[in-house]
Amino acid sequence: MDRLKAAKARLRTKIRGALAKIRPAARRKRSRAIVLKVLRDKKFQSARGILIFMASPREVDTRALVRQALQQGKIIYLPRVNPKTGRLDIYRIKNLTGLRRGAFNIWEPQPIASRKAGAGDPELWIIPGVAFDAKGRRLGQGGGHFDRLLARVPPRRILALAFREQKISKVPSGKRDRRAGKVITG
Repeated sequence: MDRLKAAKARLRTKIRGALAKIRPAARRKRSRAIVLKVLRDKKFQSARGILIFMASPREVDTRALVRQALQQGKIIYLPRVNPKTGRLDIYRIKNLTGLRRGAFNIWEPQPIASRKAGAGDPELWIIPGVAFDAKGRRLGQGGGHFDRLLARVPPRRILALAFREQKISKVPSGKRDRRAGKVITG
């Protein structure tokens, strides 16, 4: 294993351990506070089409954000792991019904061809990660799913959500790692 991969693996283990210590009630309260910050964010308010991730159990819960965005009339897209390619596909949703647990036990949209979108469709991308630094460098889960999807998306259009335990001084990164233009924490 090269140095970069080893450094990333150590950091993932450390941050995941810190996230595991957050009690469920505190996770819910802090997720709500982060969602309120996103709702007040100018880029969120001005964006019409937004990709929002559905959270794993230890990530910032985004269900309320998706609901609010839909109520505001925004066009919402969710990512879905394509089981054939292992890559993320994007689908437009109109509500939270009809989602199913998919890859990594994360809620995903149904793969309805008429709702499939292109990477250029969302104006704003709200993404997860394991760790972030002040320059927006992001450490993902290790599969490269979001890095591949975001390859042509400029950082100014990427907003990341994280608990304060996920903010560190410097994230080890390589050429293929994508960064976020802004990280909202709580």
